[in-house]
Amino acid sequence: MVYIGKAEAKAGGLRKRLGQFARKGASHQGGRSIWQLADQDELLVCWATTPDESAEAVEIHYRAVFAERYGRWPFANRKR
Repeated sequence: MVYIGKAEAKAGGLRKRLGQFARKGASHQGGRSIWQLADQDELLVCWATTPDESAEAVEIHYRAVFAERYGRWPFANRKR
């Protein structure tokens, strides 16, 4: 796991967020770090729909669980 993020439907959704990410981090803060990795071409993008919860709440929860388990945030998550 190198990054945990969110995409809200009202702000353009997943398509817009992945588009930002695919442009090598031009307007995606986490992407700037990820595209520096030597194995960037081998990374996978995964997502989960969260119809009953806000994307922000789920993102916060996933990052907290990751940090609890591994003692740090995912590599490309810079802001809390």
